[in-house]
Amino acid sequence: MKKERYHSNDLKRLILKNKISSMVEMKEVMGTNVDATIFRKLRELHYLRSYSHRGKYYTIPEIARFDTKGLWSCRDVHFSKQGSLLNAIAHHVDRSVAGYFEYEIESLLHVTVRVAVLKLLKEEPFAKLGVQEN
Repeated sequence: MKKERYHSNDLKRLILKNKISSMVEMKEVMGTNVDATIFRKLRELHYLRSYSHRGKYYTIPEIARFDTKGLWSCRDVHFSKQGSLLNAIAHHVDRSVAGYFEYEIESLLHVTVRVAVLKLLKEEPFAKLGVQEN
């Protein structure tokens, strides 16, 4: 039987120490240049991926302290219980009484949302999301 070379506990220690970690940092700790190896080990930890910074940062559930809106931030990196930025926007708009203007959802999520909102509108129009023209 082949001996396991990479261990998810190495990633867990890194993330517990730093709270969040990038792919570059995890590859360095694991001693690999292969994304698939890192993702395989992250899956064992039930990882969370940031919706800000183009999903560059990762954490684990025991680190994230989500607020009542399902959002958590660490060093200006933002995470949502819903996962991606598209899912976070859709979740909050769907659950709002009157919807959101673009600036309101940006204030809530702390990121620019115009491109994501336009993508959502192409897929499924949101009557409760007011996109302002410049």
